[in-house]
Amino acid sequence: MVIQTLLDSLDIRVFCVLANHGKHTEAIVRGGYVGLGFLAGHDLSQVDSKDALLRLMETDYQGRAPAAVAQQIGSIHRFLHDIRPCDWVLAPTRKRRRIYIGKVLSDYFYEENSSPYPHRRQVEWCAMPVEREELLEEWQPAMRYAQLTVFRIRNRV
Repeated sequence: MVIQTLLDSLDIRVFCVLANHGKHTEAIVRGGYVGLGFLAGHDLSQVDSKDALLRLMETDYQGRAPAAVAQQIGSIHRFLHDIRPCDWVLAPTRKRRRIYIGKVLSDYFYEENSSPYPHRRQVEWCAMPVEREELLEEWQPAMRYAQLTVFRIRNRV
């Protein structure tokens, strides 16, 4: 039923946000948000470019592989600038068999001293997760094999 609601809208935008590969999915659903933990000591509300994120990452994540840093920067940037209120988010559980679906209600905000995810967007989550097999067939591989923390799911419409 939830999937059909998504499909009924021609303007839907759907993102997946992995909560530490599903480890914290239940907590974010209970808390009514979706979030990121990268650069936890920084309010990113004024960060407007990937270059600015790179400067912060170079300070906080010295010694990390450049490819890993680039992936993290991309995920943070998508979370900050691509996801918008009224978009939908998917949050898989640990084994990615069950997927929570929610509607984004807010812009980005920083909640200091919030662990593990101080970078947040308020989300209204559906009460029950769906089984991965209930998702559109073309979405299922993304839920199974995704490595990025935040990515957009492409719609067939």
